[in-house]
Amino acid sequence: SIDALSRDVSVSRAKLYRIIQDETGRTPAMFIREIRLSQASRLLSTTQLNVSEISSMVGFGSMKYFNKYFKEKFGMTPTCYREENKENKEKTQNVDSDRDE
Repeated sequence: SIDALSRDVSVSRAKLYRIIQDETGRTPAMFIREIRLSQASRLLSTTQLNVSEISSMVGFGSMKYFNKYFKEKFGMTPTCYREENKENKEKTQNVDSDRDE
């Protein structure tokens, strides 16, 4: 949370807000959400955890909001993202194995 982050870096919530806004152009909530979504995309690509587990692990309290923001950022649902990433990974592996031959 924003409060936890401000405590961790020993600055007031207001100062943290200004720093993040100035550096990223995003509010702290948006910045934290971006980090969570990036972690979720990595977990979807590298694990077999189900989507609700990943949503919870990265800090979303609601699947509804997780799906909404994930789709906003990546243009597809988390499940579709996993499937597409799996297909791309398989294609890459096939190309790599063809090169080895």
